[in-house]
Amino acid sequence: MSTDMNDPETKRIISHLADMEEKAEKIISSKNDLIELDRMRNNNRVALRQLKKTKESKTWIAMGNTLFRLKTVDAKQFLDEEQGKVDKSMEDIRKDMKVQMDKLRDLEGKPPLKGFNLKALAQDELQAVYETLKK
Repeated sequence: MSTDMNDPETKRIISHLADMEEKAEKIISSKNDLIELDRMRNNNRVALRQLKKTKESKTWIAMGNTLFRLKTVDAKQFLDEEQGKVDKSMEDIRKDMKVQMDKLRDLEGKPPLKGFNLKALAQDELQAVYETLKK
């Protein structure tokens, strides 16, 4: 059996494998982005904890390669806002990864993962479940 690169079936298989490779690379890239964002989130959390312990009215904060001296209250607010942005970015990446995983599994001919799209209960929903169970 010869493999002719101009054969339509061969072209279809190569195209299918290229699509699978592209989806897999997007997933890996998203995982790396999550790792980097998690590192940022941990650094922000450490900085916030230190700022809560300090008694100083002003503090130094690094943004990129530059150091700034800000009021401690302003630095806390900035880090809180930054933490919110990082959390939102992580949530968006996770949602996109779920879509990419479903597409990859579809290309592989596998069924979607069960339970992969579950979401945690909100605080009020959890409270309602507790109240229901008490009755």
